[in-house]
Amino acid sequence: MPRLLKFPQMDFEMAIWEMTHLIIAPKKVFRSIYYHVCYPLLFLAKCLGTNSRCISETYALPPECPRSCLRSSTDLRFRDLTETKNTYHLADPSFTYLLSAFQLLTGIAWGIATQGHAGPTLRLTLMFIFVHFLLSSLVIATLAFLLIGRLLGPGGKGLPSRMRRRGLFGEEGGGRDGEAEDLEFGYCFDVAIRAFFPVWICLYVGQFVLWFLIRGDHWISLCLGNTLYLVAFSYYVIIFFLGYNALPFLQHTELLLSPMILYAILPRNSDRGNPRRRSPSSPPPRPKHPDSHSPKTHKRSRRRPTLSPSPPPKTKRSNQPLPSQNDAYKETSTALDKPPSNSAAPLPSKQKPNYAPSGLLAAETNTVANTSIVLKYHEPPDSRLPPASQPYLLYIFKSSDLLSKITLNERSCWLFGREKIVADVPVEHPSASKQHAVLQFRYVVRKDEFGEKAGGVGLYMLDLDSANGSFLNGERVEGRRYVEVRHGDVLKWGESSREYVVLVPPKEMVAK
Repeated sequence: MPRLLKFPQMDFEMAIWEMTHLIIAPKKVFRSIYYHVCYPLLFLAKCLGTNSRCISETYALPPECPRSCLRSSTDLRFRDLTETKNTYHLADPSFTYLLSAFQLLTGIAWGIATQGHAGPTLRLTLMFIFVHFLLSSLVIATLAFLLIGRLLGPGGKGLPSRMRRRGLFGEEGGGRDGEAEDLEFGYCFDVAIRAFFPVWICLYVGQFVLWFLIRGDHWISLCLGNTLYLVAFSYYVIIFFLGYNALPFLQHTELLLSPMILYAILPRNSDRGNPRRRSPSSPPPRPKHPDSHSPKTHKRSRRRPTLSPSPPPKTKRSNQPLPSQNDAYKETSTALDKPPSNSAAPLPSKQKPNYAPSGLLAAETNTVANTSIVLKYHEPPDSRLPPASQPYLLYIFKSSDLLSKITLNERSCWLFGREKIVADVPVEHPSASKQHAVLQFRYVVRKDEFGEKAGGVGLYMLDLDSANGSFLNGERVEGRRYVEVRHGDVLKWGESSREYVVLVPPKEMVAK
């Protein structure tokens, strides 16, 4: 715990070396557990001016020990020379920090590719680091600390005790210098996080790179995805085994390779991709022919024909006189005249033909070409283009910023909505409907104060039964009803903050 925040003392170069050799030569990684004995010797050599190579040769240390341990030995104090314990745990969290940083990068990459938003991306990244990596490593380390030390340690219950080699590289014997040694929780966590690194390479990086091949429905995608999972978990088991096999006081560590047998059995019993295998919940297949049976059942169902069939049962003759023929005719006629007693409910009356318009023809005529979009509006007979001498301008504002300017004289009808294929002016706010409202130029005849009729083209607004409504000068207009729009009116669609201002300059200003 005291070294969690001491970044200058962390050996990130050693962590990168371990990550590289976990893929190409994982057996070399766990030789570093014997370097804990080298630290005080190298520190003493540095203090006395002695060559560290001579120290390593004198005490039969591995050749790469001085190069990897010399930097860490400078952090030791003199009291470490006298208080050295039989510990196999490296109190250096550099590997954990480095792999957490890699998980951070992969979480951001997966979030951008699959989620697309900052919130889900952040949740996915935290899930990768704290749940997939740290929590799973803590759970596995806890189980290993509670079970492996008790079952595979010296004199474990249920396992015969015998002398074995001191880890991967030592001599035969129990503990170091005859001392009793116990499994450390810190070492269990070190093995768990180092075994997670190949899983990160295969599942978090490999699947992301090959995602365009794995997500398909072809058998190649299935084979490639299963291969990545098989390689990842096989590597995990191997590194897990090497980590505990390096400890000299553990016995029968080859039992930790037993999950490899399970990996070999599972693909053979897999029902995926086999259409002839059915799940237990599915009903049994029906036979092709109703009379088809298995040969054994068909053979058993055969019976030899009997030579003498059983005689029919004897009927006792009655001495009563026969019923009269007239009575029999009467019963038959009354039975035909009466309705049956168990008759069902009266039949419903036939449906009358409906000649009202169904609207299918109108929908077919209003369908946009090469699409299935049906227009909710078509122009009325009094649709006209406004005169060129009287321009109509539409200014689009967002708060106080002018976004665009549209000259409405170019066409007689303007459709507003989210459906960009048919909308003349797209509205991108989610509260707007696909076909929200229409601005329509119409020729309208009015009577003046003297009773004389005079016609002219005017601009009208029509709401197409939108979900959130259309607003004219802050008031919601009624759906499917033309409302006249005049100079200076402000239009709004739904809950959008954009304002559409209609301006009609006077003819005198246009002439100037």
